[in-house]
Amino acid sequence: MWKKKERFEAVLNHELADCAALGKPSTVIVDELLHREKLWLNDGEMYGETERPFVRVNIACPRSVMLEGLKRFEKYVKGI
Repeated sequence: MWKKKERFEAVLNHELADCAALGKPSTVIVDELLHREKLWLNDGEMYGETERPFVRVNIACPRSVMLEGLKRFEKYVKGI
């Protein structure tokens, strides 16, 4: 079983974040992020089917916005 810290570190590796460790489909993850953390990410399914759930992190934003988004994502992951 993954520890919460390990899950968070495994998830945040690329612009497309692999969320398999969270145990939920990407559509559920992005819906929960929007409603719980007011963080809008795109589910990976819109970019093609994969065997693993991915979410897309938009990195074309000011650094302050990116850092705030990562804090909200971390809060969501730690709350699971």
